[in-house]
Amino acid sequence: MRGNGIRVHFTALKEALIDSNMPKYQIDTLDDTLELRIIELIKQKSEIKQEELSMALKVSVPTVKRAIKRLVDSGKIVRKGGKRFGYWEIHIFDK
Repeated sequence: MRGNGIRVHFTALKEALIDSNMPKYQIDTLDDTLELRIIELIKQKSEIKQEELSMALKVSVPTVKRAIKRLVDSGKIVRKGGKRFGYWEIHIFDK
């Protein structure tokens, strides 16, 4: 015996189905203005920390890390020395 309830079956719209082949990473929404602002702050203080950049720019530390990675990967900035006592060099005009 199955009971006295009602069973309703809905078919999902094709547009609503989730594609399992879609990448599960975040789309990068960084823009060039954030990178330019980071470069300006580095010009003012070459030994600036990521936490300081985060507070000055009012963005999260992971956002600063992603922006710095893009700047390093593009060759615009280079880290000299270690994490604790190192500093940033700007190489925009070297390319």
